[in-house]
Amino acid sequence: MKQIAIAGKGGVGKTTFTALMLRYLQKHKQGTSILAVDADPNANLNEALGLKVEN
Repeated sequence: MKQIAIAGKGGVGKTTFTALMLRYLQKHKQGTSILAVDADPNANLNEALGLKVEN
């Protein structure tokens, strides 16, 4: 299992980079399970990926 963490100051593009990286991995690593966790209290990775979150 490989792990990647994206961190940095606000407004530097962490969400955009993460969304692009996830789309790349999804396209090129077919058959691989991917878990993405957005731990930001104002999380919006789901919006960047076009996903709806249900509580």
